[in-house]
Amino acid sequence: MSQPSEWPPIRLGLVLAVLGAHVVALQVWSTAHAPRGRTAPAARPVMRVSLVPQAPHPVPESTPTLGPLTPPPATAPSPPRPVPTLRPWEDRAELPPAVPVAPELAAPRPVVAAPDVSPAELPAAQEGPLLRASSDPTPDPANWPTDPPPRYRVQIPATGSWSYHVEQGLLHGQGRLDWQHDAGRYRIAQQVNLPGRPSQDWVSQGAVRTDALGGLSPERLLERRRERPLHAVNFQHDKGLLSFSDTPLTAPLYDGMQDRLSALVQLVGIVQAWPTPWTVGERITLRVAAPRGGLADWVWEVVAVSDEGLHLRREPTQPYDWRVELWLASSRGHWPQRMRWQRWPGGEPITWTLQENAGVAH
Repeated sequence: MSQPSEWPPIRLGLVLAVLGAHVVALQVWSTAHAPRGRTAPAARPVMRVSLVPQAPHPVPESTPTLGPLTPPPATAPSPPRPVPTLRPWEDRAELPPAVPVAPELAAPRPVVAAPDVSPAELPAAQEGPLLRASSDPTPDPANWPTDPPPRYRVQIPATGSWSYHVEQGLLHGQGRLDWQHDAGRYRIAQQVNLPGRPSQDWVSQGAVRTDALGGLSPERLLERRRERPLHAVNFQHDKGLLSFSDTPLTAPLYDGMQDRLSALVQLVGIVQAWPTPWTVGERITLRVAAPRGGLADWVWEVVAVSDEGLHLRREPTQPYDWRVELWLASSRGHWPQRMRWQRWPGGEPITWTLQENAGVAH
């Protein structure tokens, strides 16, 4: 038998065609005679996650041109809520009843521009001898004296005006005292000016009693800064009450009680009317009221006696109270030749020295 490579080409093509036909026939027969009722096993489900692409946004044929930005219409701001101003006693749980004050204090006053001085420029020890500093203790009626104060014979001093050199630390300024009385009335004014600070003054007004044990009977002490009223203490003689502008506290009013300014003139009148020669250790007690609720007995003790006059001292009775020294000149009707005020402890002293040929008595 010959090899396939030796067959003619025609014969080889016929053989391949016959073999292809047999293959096709076998596939048809196997499909037709396949066993029925059998199904292919179900494929296990497969979880597939497909990302569905979003349809692209249509692209405009031309890029639009942005116009100028227009801000939203402005709306009127709501008015701020008023902030209540608390008075010193309003931080307590219960408010004490209101106390009437003098009509002239309660009357409306013209609006005055606030001083252009920050509180840092007015430390406690630099506010002057009669102006209460923030370090003062809160008024406590439990510590107020309640019995009548002692009475002294008083010789009313002659009216006059006196100029002083005021010194506190590195500051040097001017002070002035004006004392007037006429037709049973009096007025005392004290003013101090230190560089870089607003001027401060205090005015005491009242009556002059005709009896020998009377002397000055204050009605009102007003505390001012740059001529603007700040605080006051009122002596309501018709009601027998002592009241204050900064607190509803009241105290019984007795004859002989003084404010911080009238006490100075009252003390001079007591010294002039003293019946016996002065000796070291003698004392004079005056009940003194301050504008913001202070009330205490000021005890003046004689610490030195000379031909020139007296040296008196008042010691503080509680922390941050005033320690005061007075040098009264006998040649000037016992008017203060020198005064020294100091907040105790730690306050910087304030010294008033009478200028030569500056006192004018009438």
